[in-house]
Amino acid sequence: MQEHLEAVEEFTARYAKARATHRILPELAQVDAEWEILETVSRERHFPRNAVTYTRSHALRAINSWAGYLHEFILPTPHNAVALEEYNYFDDKEKERIVTVLNWIMYCNREANLLQLDEDDAKSAAFVARILSEWGERKPLLRELLTKNTAIWREKATGRQQ
Repeated sequence: MQEHLEAVEEFTARYAKARATHRILPELAQVDAEWEILETVSRERHFPRNAVTYTRSHALRAINSWAGYLHEFILPTPHNAVALEEYNYFDDKEKERIVTVLNWIMYCNREANLLQLDEDDAKSAAFVARILSEWGERKPLLRELLTKNTAIWREKATGRQQ
């Protein structure tokens, strides 16, 4: 338990130091609220050498987790009955909106790849700030899609509409 706490404390100190240098870097509480970075640090029990690049990588993993899920709505895996079913839940206009989110995720991925080669903390800090803001802009669409998807499954499971 102590090493979990030490990892979080060390990361928090390194993040604060990085934020003092790169003021564009969002407050750790904001990043943690959105992507649970401190939980990951605690679970992994390690002290990332560079808080900025670690935060960039962690944020990218968080948004990447949506890519496969969303991809199934526009191009389902043929051997996945759930994906084939859910594909039919969304009309073409909704699928176009899903594609815009996927395009954004791919853009973030490619930009992060370039940043990884540069190892420029100032650029990485700006990246974290930008994707945190842009992620917030995309969440309402994701919430809308999940609400519709959940409602359809609820109806199928219970026979009741909500």
